[in-house]
Amino acid sequence: MSAQITVASQDVPKERFNRRSAVFSQIRTIWSLPRIHSESATELRELLNTVNGCVTALEQCELSAAELLDCWMVFLTSTKLPREILMLWEESLADPTEIPSWEAMSEFLFRRYLILEMRELYNPSTSKQANAKVRKRSRPCDLCCKKYHPVRKCRRFLQITVNERIDYIKQKMLCLNCFARGHELRDCPSPYDCFTCLGRHHTLLHQDNTPPIV
Repeated sequence: MSAQITVASQDVPKERFNRRSAVFSQIRTIWSLPRIHSESATELRELLNTVNGCVTALEQCELSAAELLDCWMVFLTSTKLPREILMLWEESLADPTEIPSWEAMSEFLFRRYLILEMRELYNPSTSKQANAKVRKRSRPCDLCCKKYHPVRKCRRFLQITVNERIDYIKQKMLCLNCFARGHELRDCPSPYDCFTCLGRHHTLLHQDNTPPIV
């Protein structure tokens, strides 16, 4: 990809164009693609079509190489953060429609680290609670019976159909948007929606040409 992507979007007024959402939508789509485990012409064609479609969409966002790298770094790091920190990060942004730099996110996370470190010094029980959560996560994944990992990263979950994913999430009483326990879809605190259609559900539950998930 060239150092400067110059094809601009002509359909959306600049003041209404959420460039960050447009870029992250394509990155999320690529990130969510399931791995191809055996040679298959059909699956390889689908992979190429999807990635090429994302590249075309990214070329309409006027990104420099540095901005594109920032997008990937911010997006990938965001997938590793708890929703509480993600919400604080969103609130720290002066303009949520613009692409934040990795430097800005790095500085935010470092400040958050300092705050949490001081909080643990003044309140040791907080650290104990965090350790308890780590121990809880040592249990195996109940879908594939392997070492604990988030549902969105479970290989078996990614291999089943979207309808089967929805049934599983509902059966386990997880949020259809963030896959967390303890709240319903309408109460989900996550600032993120489906990166494909912007509907209020997780991207891995996106269905083409179907009514919204309820």
